Amino acid sequence: PVVVMCMVKTFAQTRELLLENEAVRRGLKGKLLLCLCSGNPDEARAFDGDLRKAVGGIGGYIDGSYAGSPVVAAKGRGTLILCSSEVEDEEGMYTRWPPLRSLLPLLGEVVFSTGGAGSGKALDYAIVDGFMWNYIAFVSALGLVEQEGGSAEQVVRVMESRLATFGPTFRSMLPKMNARAYADGGDSATLSTWHEFFGGRMAYLERHRMNTRPPAFLMSMLEEASTAHAPVSDATANTPDRGMQSDYHRLQEVLRFPPEEGEDR
Repeated sequence: PVVVMCMVKTFAQTRELLLENEAVRRGLKGKLLLCLCSGNPDEARAFDGDLRKAVGGIGGYIDGSYAGSPVVAAKGRGTLILCSSEVEDEEGMYTRWPPLRSLLPLLGEVVFSTGGAGSGKALDYAIVDGFMWNYIAFVSALGLVEQEGGSAEQVVRVMESRLATFGPTFRSMLPKMNARAYADGGDSATLSTWHEFFGGRMAYLERHRMNTRPPAFLMSMLEEASTAHAPVSDATANTPDRGMQSDYHRLQEVLRFPPEEGEDR
């Protein structure tokens, strides 16, 4: 089918452009729509359903996001984060809509989210948030290192080396995290260890009139995690009242999992 790519800013603009004009709706029949606007997963799912109702006989719909500036897009060096309720994986997408195999690489790397419509928006958050959190760490580190006579290049080299280890490290953590067992000990630090690490610099930062908000925020998250509900696992000595002596993976109880019915966050 003919591929129609829409890359405006919001779903509201996309609706106005594509669904509120009868001639445009007719023109979309039999076409494959690739929508790369910004939005959240709920908006993406709602648009998927509304599009199919408004355009009888749509040739296909792929929801997506694009990580990269217009300049990056023009050079084909961005990242496409795609998903669809019609296919299960990237190869299935290419099998169903062959023109995409040669078209999509022109924009950059392709990442396909397997969770259906809306899931790509969540994966986009992971990519963009990962950059911004690391950028905050980078800028904060520049202030500290330069205060002590070091160089920006040193910071870049150290972060470049460490960031390369994050993927394998996170992958190795997943079994323990998925078990939601937070007994202290083993090869993981406790919430208290990390709290002391960040707290130990506060006086220094204040003395040198440097920004204390990044470590203060991290300390507040660790404190919240120490009192968060943690499911008891029969396979471990884990109990919900370990507090700051819990394994630091207990942070996921305030960041990854919604509170149970009747609980406050």
